[in-house]
Amino acid sequence: MDAATCLASGQCITITNTQWYIFIGIFALAGFLLLLLFFIAFWTPGFTFLTAKWQKRAIIGIVNRSQIIRFMSGKLKSEGMIDVKGSGPYMMTENSHTMERKSNIPLFFAFGEFAATLPLRWVYVINKIKKLYGRGGIEINNVEDLGQKIGMRFNTETKRWEATQ
Repeated sequence: MDAATCLASGQCITITNTQWYIFIGIFALAGFLLLLLFFIAFWTPGFTFLTAKWQKRAIIGIVNRSQIIRFMSGKLKSEGMIDVKGSGPYMMTENSHTMERKSNIPLFFAFGEFAATLPLRWVYVINKIKKLYGRGGIEINNVEDLGQKIGMRFNTETKRWEATQ
């Protein structure tokens, strides 16, 4: 059928200019939003924070020697351990975190092998010292017990370790 016969019979499917412009506008808006989503995904840590909020996980900011931070989502374990998929476990100190105000996600800071992140080798060394000195009848439960064994005492007034005479 030609266009005139189709229109006269009312049997053809047509689209008006208004409908055409609405479709073009919707597709342009969808394309812009997808492009914006693409930029957010690759240029900001927004999706890391979003998935951490949905999965009720903690965020750990790992700072390397070049002062570049990488945000990763991690699962909180017992005794200050955060298990980060693909990076391994991190042992955190007490004051190495803060809470994000809006989402209430704990945000931990790890400084490579410095500051808040304790290398797992340290745990091995402390357990080895406990085993060695524990055999001699001296129980070592904390750093003060170890200090007494090596001849040091913590002065609570000056907040320093001092040698015992």
